[in-house]
Amino acid sequence: MDLPKSSLTSSENVFIPGSLLPTTSHGSQRYDNVANVKLSHMRITSGYGTSSLEPEPSYLPPLWASHTDPEGARYFVQDSEPRLVTPTDIYVSTNAGRLQFWLKHIQALLITKNITISPALELFLRLEDDDCCYYLVDHASQKEFWLEDLETDALGLGPVVSPSHLDHLGDGRIICLVARLRQSIVTNRFWTHHGQETARCSRDQTILYDEDADHENIFVPRVFSWLTLGVSSRYSAQLEEAFTDRLVYKDVWRKMVATNLSDWKSTSLNAYLALTLHILFFLAQTPSIPSRISASMFLGSIITSTILQHRYETMKDSSADRGHDHLSSIYSTRYRFSLTSLAFALPKTLYLWGIVTVVGTCIFWLTTVLAHVFGLFAAGSVGLFLVVGIFAVHRLTSESSILPEWPFRRIALNNTDNSPV
Repeated sequence: MDLPKSSLTSSENVFIPGSLLPTTSHGSQRYDNVANVKLSHMRITSGYGTSSLEPEPSYLPPLWASHTDPEGARYFVQDSEPRLVTPTDIYVSTNAGRLQFWLKHIQALLITKNITISPALELFLRLEDDDCCYYLVDHASQKEFWLEDLETDALGLGPVVSPSHLDHLGDGRIICLVARLRQSIVTNRFWTHHGQETARCSRDQTILYDEDADHENIFVPRVFSWLTLGVSSRYSAQLEEAFTDRLVYKDVWRKMVATNLSDWKSTSLNAYLALTLHILFFLAQTPSIPSRISASMFLGSIITSTILQHRYETMKDSSADRGHDHLSSIYSTRYRFSLTSLAFALPKTLYLWGIVTVVGTCIFWLTTVLAHVFGLFAAGSVGLFLVVGIFAVHRLTSESSILPEWPFRRIALNNTDNSPV
């Protein structure tokens, strides 16, 4: 809200006001202030602390009082109409006069807009150079309000589904004087649509319309899943769960990073052990091309897992905000997390394909060492056994596999209550 460039003369200088800027209780900068305090030893003079030698204390202007909030930050309150609250240092002589200018300006606006100035009203002001940020609180209705029509995005608020949904962010009890815990509760209620028809009752429940689903490329994830033997699909599902409705929870984010780091470490160890076994292949004079291919895959598994561990080691104890920023940066509206999940899957994929190559090398070795006919029979038998074994393990551990109606399976299906089986 721009003002005419009129001047306000104080005893020390001339103040030319800038703009009156709307803000919210969530726009408080109390957690953003960075102080550079240098500690040092000091000399304690004789008689230090005695009342007769203390300097004259600094006094606040009339009607002003200094307070300390539950977190230790200082704020000032003026007994005015409406009651004025500010984090601006009133001990600086010019600040009181500047705040008085904005107070009178807002009082005039309240009268112009036929808003009754009652004891339930409270005005928050924060000076920023020549500008002043403000919002008003009506404690009777427990809501914040402003003196101009505003869009939610102009206030830094997210999209809402209804006016009552907006009220969770406009709760007048959440002023800068209240501790951070209460604000966190209200913010959580806002993002979970507390009290709305579409309330999120579970952390992993999706309630928002996915606009990216119409533009998603479903072919690429399927190809990646086939090439990685299903490993990329697992990582993709993991990332999607951690980023449900673009919300990130600290515990889920940290658990995901810790789990992935553990997987990459174990994969790199297995790949290292498998790489050392190639010494036997070289000593046995096996074909060099298959052994070199498998060795390259194991080496690639070690390298990619090392890179990923180095990249995410610093994130295992990071905040939810850091996790949200990272997941937002790697998310693609067309491919979602497919590209990132492919990168996550590279260590395990290269290791698995290396094992497949080693098995193929062993089968080929059987055909060359043993008699030709018997070698082919032995190699075919081993190959068939491995294929059947891999298929059986996959089917028996797959949720989509069709298992026979064994007794324990019928018991699980007949359990209709919510108790665990």
